[in-house]
Amino acid sequence: RFGLFPRLFRQKIARQLHPAADLQLFRNANVNYLRSLYYPFSEAFLRLCDEAGILVEQSAPVDQVGQNLPANQNAPELRDLFLGQYREMLLSGRSHPCVLLWSLGNESVWGDQFKRELEMTRKLDPERLINFHYPMTIPQGDWIPDVWSVQYGAWNLESDVCYDQMIIFHTHGADNPIGYATGKAQDYCLPVLHDAYALVPVYDRDALEKEDGIHEFWGESLSRFWSNIRNTPGALGGAVMAAVDENGELFPSLRGYCYGILDGSHKPKPEYWHVKMAYREDPFSLQKLSGLWRIANSALRCEIDPATGLLSGLWLRNRKLLCAGPFLHTGRFRLDSWELASLEVEPMEKAVRIHTRGSYGETCKVSFILDLTETGKLYTVCRIEQLNRPMPHQVKSGIGLDPGGLDEWGLRYLLPSDMDTLQWNRRALWQEYPSDHIGRPRGTAGRSSRSDFTSLKAYITDASVSSPMGVVRILPEGPLSLRLRLDGQSRCVLDDREDGNEFIQVIWDGPWYPVTDRAGLANETEMMSRQENAACTVHFTGTGLTVYGSTDRIRGCCDIWLDGLPAARNVSQHTPAAQVPAMSRGYEKRYHTVLFSADSLPMGEHECRIVVTGTKEAVSQGTYISIDSFEVLHPDFPKEISMILCKDYNYPRLTQGNYMRPAVMIQTGNEVSCQLSFEEKGGVEQ
Repeated sequence: RFGLFPRLFRQKIARQLHPAADLQLFRNANVNYLRSLYYPFSEAFLRLCDEAGILVEQSAPVDQVGQNLPANQNAPELRDLFLGQYREMLLSGRSHPCVLLWSLGNESVWGDQFKRELEMTRKLDPERLINFHYPMTIPQGDWIPDVWSVQYGAWNLESDVCYDQMIIFHTHGADNPIGYATGKAQDYCLPVLHDAYALVPVYDRDALEKEDGIHEFWGESLSRFWSNIRNTPGALGGAVMAAVDENGELFPSLRGYCYGILDGSHKPKPEYWHVKMAYREDPFSLQKLSGLWRIANSALRCEIDPATGLLSGLWLRNRKLLCAGPFLHTGRFRLDSWELASLEVEPMEKAVRIHTRGSYGETCKVSFILDLTETGKLYTVCRIEQLNRPMPHQVKSGIGLDPGGLDEWGLRYLLPSDMDTLQWNRRALWQEYPSDHIGRPRGTAGRSSRSDFTSLKAYITDASVSSPMGVVRILPEGPLSLRLRLDGQSRCVLDDREDGNEFIQVIWDGPWYPVTDRAGLANETEMMSRQENAACTVHFTGTGLTVYGSTDRIRGCCDIWLDGLPAARNVSQHTPAAQVPAMSRGYEKRYHTVLFSADSLPMGEHECRIVVTGTKEAVSQGTYISIDSFEVLHPDFPKEISMILCKDYNYPRLTQGNYMRPAVMIQTGNEVSCQLSFEEKGGVEQ
């Protein structure tokens, strides 16, 4: 994108100055490409470009051959001089990854010397691109460059046309709106590189002497020119003229010709800011629309629900990769409903910050800071601003002690339902595992392998969740564990207190009692009955149904009928015998357990009837049946995926003498963070 005079850097190296500092300034101005001029960059400078990640067009040490300098492009006696210097440049530069393309000569007329340089390049470095700065002088049929070089074209010319910059001049009646007469290589379809454009104000001496506003006005040229290039697929980019002001030490005749965006003291000039702003990778637009905030650039679109202050979707080139979030995740510690306190959306340098404050009812106050960068990374920080409830406490549980605290805590994002592949690398307990072991340090799991797909992957070093169209990549910045959870879409789920929705309708027959329990029910409620022949009839549309309830020591049995036929007899909701001895009194109840599940039904309308029998297992202390919620399976609305990113986790009811981790506790001031990036499937990171 950006050109500079290499003589300045050779001069600075000789004077013990620090070109690395200038390179950092260029990187900060979003420059990713440097073009040498008149002769090559030094190898020391190429090493700095390697480290800084800046691409280089390395130019042969010739300039203006056949133009302002003698026409010696075909002189046999000078061939060794041309090729000797060119060979030196190739051999010293070809090991540097920063070198993007070779330039055979600057502003010169084609001839035998350049043809021999071309042959040498193909032999010594056959993979890199090759450029020549006056390509129209190459005879047709001799050679076609890899890229077409244009210099000093106007900002409103088409930026992907192979123009002949040698004969650009203003002509009345020319065939373009600005009146330039331009030659063209009409049949060439090559990417166009604007080797020099948007010359920094240096020649308009009258304006420069009058006042300094011209330095601000120059930004209009750069903004328009770069917008043209950026929005034209066939235009690769270009080089602003130039890097650093000439101070006259190397070329006294150029003293006072201030071509640079840095001055002679290597400090930014007003033009530097224009370069920085124009070259922003892909600036976001912010729109406050009816019902949402929208943040978008050419690749990404992010929408924020102003009622919650949280994301309601993120798309990469119209592929939805996030559905909602972030949410605070606290296993074994029920959170109240989210209430928004404040939302701030503000542009930053190359990013947009979303700062959301709110509370989960009376439970805790939380803030989320989301930084969405123009390069497509999402940084999320969640902070506990105030915690108002105690953590789960220690409980004597059979042989052993439940240490208290949480199962997990961290962040949760909701992913689209078509995400079907998990890949991970993690720090595992052992160096070696079977290839299908659930704890292997690296692997791939498809959604069809549900246990592998949804089990905790502790201490990931990197991981990704992907669909056929896109990838969400997790890039941990500290200890982070990953677990995926399959959640039914809201339209496919019905709570026990609701009569129905578009897919499920419920009829209660007989005496059913509403019960409230904050510890773990889907919506803190359930319906219970012990009356023989009391029934719950569920009419649903789909291919399957799951009925959730709770188990306890006072539960009885029920019969279940599906489409008029018996599906299950004497289904007991008594807490399983294996769990009871390991429980303390008052902790026997288990929540959100499956009472009945059916799938693979023909798509259509079905009926499920749950009938209380009034019977029980011998060890049970009651005959109650509990119904908590219902979830229908529908092919048009498959389960969505909760991506849970845990800062810490535990299995606190393992007991029986087993090792457990220290209690996972959160308190005011705790933070959890993560970094996500987004990719097209099979594409490159955005």
